[in-house]
Amino acid sequence: DTNLRNDLFTRNGTIFTKVKDSVPTRYRDGANVKNSLIADGCDINGTVINSILFRGVKVEAGAVIENSIVMEGGKVCSGAKMSYIIADKDVTITEDKKISGYETYPMVIVKGKTV
Repeated sequence: DTNLRNDLFTRNGTIFTKVKDSVPTRYRDGANVKNSLIADGCDINGTVINSILFRGVKVEAGAVIENSIVMEGGKVCSGAKMSYIIADKDVTITEDKKISGYETYPMVIVKGKTV
């Protein structure tokens, strides 16, 4: 909607954000990313579909992330599969773990947990 966009992002409006310069995301040979937003500093060697990854997320080979949000410092180990998950900062999904929420009710994993 044009009116909504203009209300939020006017020419004279100032947007403030915290700058954290880091290395660009590294897409390795095994990376398969579709329709996702990936922040800088990530290391992608698995599959990411319809998801949002914050800074510094690591996705190991064979891992699959679908319809999920993984916040800063998250790690998804090899063979893990997750869908409809909201993972807070520094969450680790261990090897070969399969977890899923629902489209209308995603599973939330709290900060710093290992699943």
